[in-house]
Amino acid sequence: MAKSSTRKKQDRARRRDRADAKRHHDELFGRATDPALAPAALAALIMGELADSTGAGLIAHTRLQNGAEPVALAEAARLLVASCAGEGRAGGPSPGSLPPGVLAFAAVAAHASGDEQEEARYTQALLDLARAAADDGPLQVAAGVLIWTHPVEAAELVRRYLVDHPLSWELAVIVAHPSVRAALTEAGWSGLDRWDGLDGLDVLGDPSDPGFARRLCELVPPTWEADPDVQIWYQSRAPIAFEFRRCQTMAPRPQ
Repeated sequence: MAKSSTRKKQDRARRRDRADAKRHHDELFGRATDPALAPAALAALIMGELADSTGAGLIAHTRLQNGAEPVALAEAARLLVASCAGEGRAGGPSPGSLPPGVLAFAAVAAHASGDEQEEARYTQALLDLARAAADDGPLQVAAGVLIWTHPVEAAELVRRYLVDHPLSWELAVIVAHPSVRAALTEAGWSGLDRWDGLDGLDVLGDPSDPGFARRLCELVPPTWEADPDVQIWYQSRAPIAFEFRRCQTMAPRPQ
């Protein structure tokens, strides 16, 4: 059955919106990962555009890959945390009161500087927010922070989720096949390019197998790091970001 003119116009509008959103994310990612961007300007950019996104963790990781020094990353993290102080609290804000984007950036920055204590504080605060916000919240933290700092732990979070949600794993295995993606794309589905390079999902085995996390860890990071389109796609993905913010504003502040 042919589509109505109204439906066609809606489809064109959605495609334009997606194209505009991708163009915006591409430009944002390029600015934020330019190692020439000073720490103060980077902190302002993250607060203005990425305060609610765990994608800020990828920003920190990619800047390191592009040649930025850990000390510059640490200074940007310090400025980010300081900008969230508010209300003149002594000793600065607690990690639990920080937006997810600030926590993600600060965790990766602390890891780069070798400050394990600070890294653990920021990562734990982010996981606490994620677990309170959505069932798949920890997966966002795994993708936004742990995949760059502790990939085995990130893979283990994914494994636990898939054990509890076997349908998600079955769907992932199906969509990983190029022929399935091609058929779905022809039928009008979009966003399936995120599966490119992950055609080996069937070799990972049963998620309940303890070795699943190790095999996943070996497969995923090289794919994400080598493909800039995957990086850009990931950076723009923050489906629970607003839930993070909602839970943060609703949660009682420490006395």
